[in-house]
Amino acid sequence: MTRAPVAFVRGWLTERWHGLEVAQPRPTPEATREALVVIATMCFVVTLMQYTILSARFPDAVMDEVPRLLGRFGGERAAAWGTHYQGLWRNLAWALGVIFFYLVVPATVVTNLLGRPLSDYGLRVADFRRHLPAYLLLFLPVAVGVVFASGTAEFQRAYPFYKTARGVADVTVWEVAYAAQFFSVELFFRGFVLFGLWRAIGPYAILAAVVPYTMVHFHKPLLETLGASLAGGVLGLLALSTGSIWGGVLLHVAIAWLMDALAYARG
Repeated sequence: MTRAPVAFVRGWLTERWHGLEVAQPRPTPEATREALVVIATMCFVVTLMQYTILSARFPDAVMDEVPRLLGRFGGERAAAWGTHYQGLWRNLAWALGVIFFYLVVPATVVTNLLGRPLSDYGLRVADFRRHLPAYLLLFLPVAVGVVFASGTAEFQRAYPFYKTARGVADVTVWEVAYAAQFFSVELFFRGFVLFGLWRAIGPYAILAAVVPYTMVHFHKPLLETLGASLAGGVLGLLALSTGSIWGGVLLHVAIAWLMDALAYARG
């Protein structure tokens, strides 16, 4: 009974891979130059992300500095308010760091160094709406897995990401920032890296983009990291097939919000 779904998925993936092989543009010197710029930028960004944002150096510094600055310019009451929301400042600093490295840096490289429009890197609506059922099919099993995983101690240690929530207002601010950083993640890995390498190495760009995407999850629970590796490949395939990252953005945000909602509910 399990052979039919497996065969369907294998056939679906194979069909799209072959379609990308047929559609692969002919490599040019410009495509090779673009790929080299993308790889260099990727190494730069992933390294700095690890040592500033993922290591928590910058978020921790912001968390300590905001109350001090508020107290300096607004007095004791402002300092107390800043201390009350220290966890929010830390998380917002993390989100802004992700947005800077995964959105601002590659967007600057694309528009100023490579001289290409961002629409060439998946920022187009294209026909991704036609593929929404595929994204829904991806979401449903992941959502079921998240529901079951949410009861484990490992999940509850990791989520919600914002653990010092004070009320609806700060949680809302955080979840908006959380969604914005996921957009940045998708733009970087399924946009900048994937489309930047596609013109040089075709569909194998999907595999090249999955490696760093998996590595930035090494601080997460094991099952989430393994899932990120698989999901990164499928989302890359869909991004190239549709010419758009927006389906991946919606999927990523929906799963992240579900994880947080379950964590808050169980907490």
